Amino acid sequence: MKAAQSFKWIFSAVALALFIRLVVVSVLKVPTSTMAPALMPGDFIIASKLSYGLKFPWQPEGYFESRPQVGDIVVFKLKNKPGSLFVKRIVAQPGDSVQIAQSILRINNAACEYKETTRPDLTLEAFAVFEERCSNQVTRQVIRGLNEQILAKSAEIKTVPDNEYYLLGDNRETSEDSRQFGTVHRDQIIGKVKMVAVSVSSTQDSISKEKGFRSDRFLTFVY
Repeated sequence: MKAAQSFKWIFSAVALALFIRLVVVSVLKVPTSTMAPALMPGDFIIASKLSYGLKFPWQPEGYFESRPQVGDIVVFKLKNKPGSLFVKRIVAQPGDSVQIAQSILRINNAACEYKETTRPDLTLEAFAVFEERCSNQVTRQVIRGLNEQILAKSAEIKTVPDNEYYLLGDNRETSEDSRQFGTVHRDQIIGKVKMVAVSVSSTQDSISKEKGFRSDRFLTFVY
């Protein structure tokens, strides 16, 4: 009887953990610096799958669905890479026009504003951190090149189709994003990144001055 009861509790715990993993949250490790400075290599991030509604993997329709918003950092998948997950920031939504030239992002023909800022926790050569503000969006920090030899990958003017989103990495010179793989459909977006649970610098971290366990990033919210 005790063995059967223990098995029942173990099965229930495993089933609950699996349900949470499939439906509620994802825990992912950031491998590269393409989303720096918001996300650093070695960050273990928590993404909420409920931010845009409740959806079960065994059915196409969702419940209480809402639209992702410009500025959200999202976890998504690509059709040509079904076994991998990616993290980028939404910079344009359906109906917006997007253009990137000389490291300047333009949304609906309006150039974003840039102000260089300091990040003493980072080591950057030929790059700098800028505060980027586009129209009425919340200001975010991005990494851009400082000279004409290091410029963000350009992108011609593109209008974002219905149910699609234009995604960029905050580290503009190193990120592979919608400039290469195009817009991302709403159904490909899995969840919204909420926080960094824990952070330990990785071998691919060439810009963070603090190595090893980064206590200042423990349980920090992501914007």
